[in-house]
Amino acid sequence: MAALGASVCAHASPGDHIRFGKATVVPSLAAGFRFQSNPYRRQTNAIADMDFGLTPALRIKADGPELKFDLGASYTFQKYLQQQLTSLDRFSDFDIDGTLRVFPKGAVGFKLGDRISLQSRNTDRPGASVAYNNQFRNRFTTSMPIQAGPVLSFDPGLAWGHDEYFIADFAGGGLRPFNFRNSYGPSLSAAWTFFPLTALLLDFDYTWNRWNQNWVPTNNQNSSLGAYFGLPNSQMWHAKVGVRGRLTAKLVVVAEIGYGQAYYDEQSVIDSGGSPTGVTVDLKDARGLLATVQVAWQIGPKEDVKIGYQRNFADSWFTNFLVYDEIYGGFDMRVGSRIGLDGLAKVRFESYAGAVTRNDLFVRGDLGAHYYLQDWASLDAKASWDQRTSTDQGVSFGNFGASLGATFTY
Repeated sequence: MAALGASVCAHASPGDHIRFGKATVVPSLAAGFRFQSNPYRRQTNAIADMDFGLTPALRIKADGPELKFDLGASYTFQKYLQQQLTSLDRFSDFDIDGTLRVFPKGAVGFKLGDRISLQSRNTDRPGASVAYNNQFRNRFTTSMPIQAGPVLSFDPGLAWGHDEYFIADFAGGGLRPFNFRNSYGPSLSAAWTFFPLTALLLDFDYTWNRWNQNWVPTNNQNSSLGAYFGLPNSQMWHAKVGVRGRLTAKLVVVAEIGYGQAYYDEQSVIDSGGSPTGVTVDLKDARGLLATVQVAWQIGPKEDVKIGYQRNFADSWFTNFLVYDEIYGGFDMRVGSRIGLDGLAKVRFESYAGAVTRNDLFVRGDLGAHYYLQDWASLDAKASWDQRTSTDQGVSFGNFGASLGATFTY
């Protein structure tokens, strides 16, 4: 840490953060009330309620000529006001992420990154004893950035991920362990800056996914899958090439196209120890075009309007894979020196394949307003709407949300 020149004396004032030489500590706190018309995400018999949320966070940054360091952590507390919705309360969600770069401006460098989180997500399932599924994730990455010349750079790397899933237990109540998975594989990105602010990009990754148990009990006697269903191991790859550039002083464009495939191994289910008979398994592979297009108009330093489209596929925790097409648009702007406005709208088409198959249409819109009392303190208001329509009618719902809160950054 000597390269960072950290001193033993700290100085701080609100909005100026806490500084130790070249190291900066940024504490923050967000708190507020939120109303939801359908927090259980039910198709019928929705129960509306309000909750109180509290999110303390801390970020530490240090920037030196030979070393860059960034570490952040946040915790989320959420309490619903109605007694009948206590299964929606969250007291354990957290997120920790950090990156370390050695020789960030050198011809050859080294980069480490890790992110650990526990997140609660709505079950979207009627009749579940609790309203959330939990996912614990640890994702570690390492790479060696290479500046091959003034306009050409490479970044070969490796990634490892560990995911544990806990789901609603229809039979016994509460949450039960579902399964855990390890994922690992190499990646390569390259950039050729053929104009001062425009680069040709190449991205490639290859991933092996290995489940701890390749068949799992449904623990739901009404499940259309039967008593068990299979989760085969898989391997997948994505390759994309494209352009990212600032075409004018205000216009920024990203355009990428590519191809990818995923393969699922039936033998991994058959060979799984103690595998019962009658396991539901589907080995349909994923393959097809990948695309990313985004156009952003930067009105000012903190103001922009953007529209975009993305097509991709990813491994799924409850079936083989998910293919999605997403169209979105959003804006950030300032009105005067104290008022900020932002909005985002997206339409997403999702297709799930494997033991569980379904097609979904998901629509979401968000609109936010912020009044900055100071640069370090704001009052925040937000309204949102999300709607999911699925061929699996059990997960179709609509939900309106509105919130009012405050954010403080020291």
